[in-house]
Amino acid sequence: MTAFLEDYAFLAKALIAAFSSTQDEIYLIHAQRFANKALEEFYNQGEWDFSRGEFVTKAEIHDFTYTSSVSIVVDVLFSLGTLLEDEKYTHFAFKTMEYNSYDFARKPIYSPHMLIQMLRYLKGDRVVKSKTENITQNLQKLAILSYPFVMYKHSEDESFMICGEKSCFANTKDLSEIEVCINNSLS
Repeated sequence: MTAFLEDYAFLAKALIAAFSSTQDEIYLIHAQRFANKALEEFYNQGEWDFSRGEFVTKAEIHDFTYTSSVSIVVDVLFSLGTLLEDEKYTHFAFKTMEYNSYDFARKPIYSPHMLIQMLRYLKGDRVVKSKTENITQNLQKLAILSYPFVMYKHSEDESFMICGEKSCFANTKDLSEIEVCINNSLS
């Protein structure tokens, strides 16, 4: 059965959300598998095809009735780059934004989800790491953090470690301090 770019993109995004809520790595493994398949089937030097087969259709970067599959796949690639600490995914996401920068810069209002991904790239993800139980039991409290690009990942730490792209920069046992630590890292 043939799938389109949007099938891989939206399914991978859903799997990453499932990982974020459960910390069950099987979801992350499947998200990575779908992202790799999308890269293999539809990616060509920053440009994405929506479909391949008898007819090749280029993928749109603009959000119309629903969010563009290109911006969703960029979101997925950034998430995988952060969670797996694998720069190749971030590289593919950046190349996609770079390739589409002219159209995007001329009409950013038509691509709000891609604009969010550009801001995400410029500001950087933050990762809160802790034992699986700490994350899953405190998901509601963690969800109200004001910084929009926060991800969660299990580790062996009893406390909460707050990390950026290359290293961890804070450690706290108090949930209310996580917000302060993230805000301090943005200054």
